Amino acid sequence: MALFRNFIVRAVREIVSNPENQEKAKKLYSDKVAPRAKDFWTKAAPNVKKAGQSALKGAAKAAVEIKKRLQEKD
Repeated sequence: MALFRNFIVRAVREIVSNPENQEKAKKLYSDKVAPRAKDFWTKAAPNVKKAGQSALKGAAKAAVEIKKRLQEKD
């Protein structure tokens, strides 16, 4: 297993160190990956914000409930 892993690591290092491959990767990132990620975030941001607000409300309710229970014990 270690021999296979070493082979893969060596192959990846050779691919990454090639300037032609680096240029291809930069182009792929700027042409496809970055625009898709920005589009995804634009669509997801409102839902993420709502989820965060919902989590805060739930945490606040839980804190109030815990405080009530602790006060009842006294």
